[in-house]
Amino acid sequence: MCEAYGLDTRVENYKGKRLISFYQWDLDCLLCVLEMALKDEKEYPNKDDEGYVSLLGLHDDLQQAYDDTYPKQPLPRRRAVGS
Repeated sequence: MCEAYGLDTRVENYKGKRLISFYQWDLDCLLCVLEMALKDEKEYPNKDDEGYVSLLGLHDDLQQAYDDTYPKQPLPRRRAVGS
């Protein structure tokens, strides 16, 4: 997970005794890695496999947390050139 410096170490060292916090780019990275893993037909040829279902649930939970925390903002309107 080279896109989020130090994220792999924080996740690896996490013991579950207190809350863990993530920056927006950490969640971006985690979601991308989970999506890549879920699309890997060699790793998960059977979509009913317990591991696949668990990973999909984790992805969905993280995606929901991301959407709740960082709602999509409408882009600001631009004025036409020359107006």
